[in-house]
Order: sequence, then structure tokens, then C-alpha cells
Amino acid sequence: MRLLTFAAASVFGALAMGCGSSDGSEPSDGEPNPNPNPDPPGVPQELAFTAETDPITVESGGEILEACDSWSLGNTETLWLTRAVISSTLGVHHSDWMVLPDGLYPNPGNADVCRNFVDPERGGFSLFDGAVIGDVVFAQSTQAEHEEQAFGEGIAMAIPPNSQLIVYYHLINTTAEPADLNVTADLYTIPEDNVETQLKDIAGSEFRINVPAREESRFSVDCMFPDGLGGDFDVYFILPHYHYYGTGMRFEIIGGPDDGKVMFDTTGSVGEPLAAKVDPNSASLAGAEGMRFACDFNNATDQNIPWGAGANDEMCFFLMHTNSEYSWAAMSGFSFGGPQTDMGINPEGKHEFRSTGCTMLATDLLNEAP
Repeated sequence: MRLLTFAAASVFGALAMGCGSSDGSEPSDGEPNPNPNPDPPGVPQELAFTAETDPITVESGGEILEACDSWSLGNTETLWLTRAVISSTLGVHHSDWMVLPDGLYPNPGNADVCRNFVDPERGGFSLFDGAVIGDVVFAQSTQAEHEEQAFGEGIAMAIPPNSQLIVYYHLINTTAEPADLNVTADLYTIPEDNVETQLKDIAGSEFRINVPAREESRFSVDCMFPDGLGGDFDVYFILPHYHYYGTGMRFEIIGGPDDGKVMFDTTGSVGEPLAAKVDPNSASLAGAEGMRFACDFNNATDQNIPWGAGANDEMCFFLMHTNSEYSWAAMSGFSFGGPQTDMGINPEGKHEFRSTGCTMLATDLLNEAP
């Protein structure tokens, strides 16, 4: 049974993974996340709602790459989301949680594959739709069964009136028996009077992943801000996402007074909560021309590992929250961005491949266009 629990009826008015390897072996070693989330902030919070997906039965060895569930929030006022607590059964690879205009992708009646959540004009729901049409409000680290993401005191994201909450998640059952898999999220809000900083999201991905066999590698992407829409903002929160062969992710500033500065660096492993609060004073993009994100991999097999959502594939994806005026999508690969260059062995001993011309889309402006 899918649950939607409301804690404050007056507020509501009438309201992307980890996988282990396909052979069941252990993930690669890594250091603990150096930037764990702090204790919940001191501003009074309210458990606004709890969303629990319908269980989906996955057969032994089975995998569902794109499952969805959704809830009409029915909120007549803006909700200010400051903290999310995610729990899942073993076998939930990851989950991405988005808000979109209510009714845009009607729920077919239960959790199902995402293509059955259909908008008559756009077709079945996709993660791209969620990132561009709506906002990615929080997400779950790869195979982290419990994770808390707290922005900090007085810091929140706005959930617009008349919103729909939709979760996009990936399921894989490596056990010997069929398993019922689901994920739950508790969402906490604060009063508008207590909001000091409003956050917006940046969702980014490098699609040109082909992790070379028998070596350590890095795939880096240079994302430059469009003319007139510079990076005059600070970073507050980052969630890296990679799979079994991933060993870390980092973010650097391009141009401006802090050119080359590393804003964030993690060597966390699959199964660890990787979402981290970032000190905005040390992660400011004020005056910057762009930013570089990079994922590190260690592939000891004899086969290259391609990009993909499956258990045998790799990804380099991130969700970032900033105090930018806009929400952004940062994409490289497929029809997005410029060329990828083989940089050879970098000073850290990793074979680096760098993409330039990453496409940065201010999605708020796209949605305002006629």
C-alpha cells in the first residue's frame, strides 16, 4: 500500500543507483565521506509528509531500470523543504525525487515502469523531463539503504503550489528469491518566515563514459556558464552518483578569483551515503566562468565499461543545490556539449578523458519560454 501522510493539513490547503556487481562481489574500497551531514538544524521543522512507494516484485536476478511512483500534493501554498530522510529495501539501486506541476504525468494507479506515467503531449515520463520541466529536490546515493539530507538552518527549497511529487528509481534483485522492493521518503519543511536562503538544483551528467580496462581513469567535464548568466552563486549541497567501478568525484572552479580551486572531493564507495552539505564560503562560484566535474574509476577487468543505467554499466552524475537564481541542467554527450579529448596519464596517475563545451541550460528560463 502506498502511503501519503500529512502532518500539517493547514499547510496543504484542501499536498537516477548502488549497485553491486552483477556477480554479487563487494564494491571497491573507499574512504568515508569527508563531509557528512550535520545534525538537523535548529529552526523548527515539521514532518510535512511521508511518501512510500508500492512494493514491486522483482524476480531473482531481475532488474527494472526505470520504475516510478507519484503523489498529488494538493498544496495551495509554497512548501519549504529543508530535510529529507530516505529509507529503502535492499535492492533499490537509487532513487531521484522530483516536483512537477500537478497532473502533468498522472499516476496509473500504482508504482509502475515510468513509461506508463504519460503526459498526452510528451509521452511517458523520463528523468530528463523531471530535471528540465520540474526540480530534482533530493536523491538517494547508490545502494544506501538509509540516508538523511539536511540543507542546514534556515536553508530550504521551494515546492510550488499545486505540485506533484514523483520518484524515479532503479531496482535490482541479486538474491536467490523473488523480492518486494520499495523506497520511503520523509520530507521536513520549515515556515516561510524562517527561510533565509532559497536553494535551486543543478542536475549534471557525463554520458560519454567508456571506462578503459585494466587501469584507473578519470572522466572530466568543463561546463561554462552562458553569456549573461554567470555563476554568481554558492554551492550548499552535493550528491555524487557513480556505480561499482567508481572511486570518487570532484568539483573545481574554472576562471575568476578562485580558478582551479577544488570545491568538493570525495572517495566514498557504493553503499555509503555520499550526499554532503558544503560550506558555501569555500564553494563560491562568484566571478567564475564555469566549473569542472570529474569521476574517477578503477576497472580491473579485461573489458571496457560503457555508460548506462544497468548493473554492468557506469555513470558520472551529480545533483547540486545552490543559491543561484536559476535551476540548471549540465549535460555532456549524446547531442550535448563539445568534443572529448584523451588527455593521457594525469599527475595523479589516472588516464584522463576531458569533455569541453558541456551544455548548461537554465531550465527556469526554458519553462518560461512561450
